[in-house]
Amino acid sequence: MHTTSFLTFFGLAVGTLAAPAPQIPADQASDDILPMEVYNLWWTTKNAIHFFVIDRNTNTTATCEAADVQPQQRYDCDTNARFFFNDDNSVLDIEWAWGKDVTGSGTVETPLEIWTCVNATAQFEAGCLAGPLDVPFKIIS
Repeated sequence: MHTTSFLTFFGLAVGTLAAPAPQIPADQASDDILPMEVYNLWWTTKNAIHFFVIDRNTNTTATCEAADVQPQQRYDCDTNARFFFNDDNSVLDIEWAWGKDVTGSGTVETPLEIWTCVNATAQFEAGCLAGPLDVPFKIIS
């Protein structure tokens, strides 16, 4: 089983894989690996994070969320994905496990859409939201 990983760059502070690994379609060449899409990325000033990831190769969506997120600590999503931040919280790394041998990597650029931030109120903490991100895969054996 290969683990795929991708990095997206953000300047923010922010269990075990239970489901069977999604399968890449047999007729999909390794050069045609589509990028993941990250959307509804939301976090608060108290290091809580919530986002969705779509693997367009398997048409699978993962929901990822955690409270009190710490650097270099891995957090599981609800599918075959998990995420962590680097030491200074500037890089979000998301790993996705596939059940079929795949080689090569995506070549699509990573466009970052505008961040939308809201101010703290009596009911809500300060938080930010990012638009969809297309993120290429990096295959790790």
